[in-house]
Amino acid sequence: VADEVGHLYVEHARIERDDGALVIVDASGRTSVPAAPLSVLLLGPGTAMTHAAVLLAAEVDQPA
Repeated sequence: VADEVGHLYVEHARIERDDGALVIVDASGRTSVPAAPLSVLLLGPGTAMTHAAVLLAAEVDQPA
């Protein structure tokens, strides 16, 4: 996955949180995606997202 991901479509996977990254777990393994450059996350059929991952996605661009 490139360092600058503006949008991402995920299906048939589980999205988890690992520090400042979203981790996509599917049949092919685990892929880490930095949350900061991500502006759009599209969830397709068969996708589950942990509460921790949702929280990261919501907080990543919020000022301190």
